[in-house]
Amino acid sequence: MPVDREPLFTFAPGQFVSVEVTLADGQVFQRSYSISSSTFEEQLRISVHAAGTVSRALCTPGAINNVIKVKGPYGQFSPNPVDQRRLVMVCGGIGVTPFLSILRDKKIRRPIDLYYSVRNADDIAFLNEIQTALSARDDFRAFLFVTGNVPDRKFDRIGVRRGRIDIDALRDNSTVIDADIMICGSVPMVDSIKQGLIASGVSAAHILSESFGKSEVVGAVPRMVHLVKSQKLFQWTPNGPSLLDLIEREGVAIASGCRVGQCGACSTKVASGSVVGADSSGVCLPCIHVPQTDVYFDI
Repeated sequence: MPVDREPLFTFAPGQFVSVEVTLADGQVFQRSYSISSSTFEEQLRISVHAAGTVSRALCTPGAINNVIKVKGPYGQFSPNPVDQRRLVMVCGGIGVTPFLSILRDKKIRRPIDLYYSVRNADDIAFLNEIQTALSARDDFRAFLFVTGNVPDRKFDRIGVRRGRIDIDALRDNSTVIDADIMICGSVPMVDSIKQGLIASGVSAAHILSESFGKSEVVGAVPRMVHLVKSQKLFQWTPNGPSLLDLIEREGVAIASGCRVGQCGACSTKVASGSVVGADSSGVCLPCIHVPQTDVYFDI
């Protein structure tokens, strides 16, 4: 609820916000979370998986200040509400959250298929909301894919299959060539499904995607990062925090917004070295791009 009691900002279903929180020890962090409430609700809801310092704090009473700062909304991950083409939504894990806002939105009255991949039964988030949507609308179907042990229990109106979501699974159940397709998940999952769809003849114009996590580089090793003007030196590791997080931990001010590679606010020029994902002029996004060599930034 806004502290000034003013109406919420306008957002489209599928967008996300950047949240700034102050922990009880005074540390300040920014993270991005999908909006999972509908555009018709008076309160803004984000859905948080309790993993990581900030997410755990948000889920722990008393761990943060009562007021959090929210910036946004960000992203173009929103469907056309009046289009009548079938909407095929593909997600992995917590990637289901932007689709909750879409399912709850009264303006979107088009056929929807949801493909939801999880590791095991314990990872199924928002099952009640999905089943509520299945009961409320006849034009919605849901398919659950489990990469680990398939749960013994049955799920009302949800088809369950063992394995990963791939192009064959999509073609078996949906006419993808005539659909709009939205994909939200890890970088490898999104890239794999997009490539399969395009190879099957689906136009890239009918594919929307949003990924989370840093870019992944096979064989990545720790690299040294030099901040020239600030005279800072630190090490980046493949499984550690992003370049943006590490720069901020050094006390160096750097612009940021969404923190997931969507808004471009943290764009930073590479002075020397190589960063995977940087454009032809050497500009990278420290929130998601990763160093391929030791790297120097002129900040």
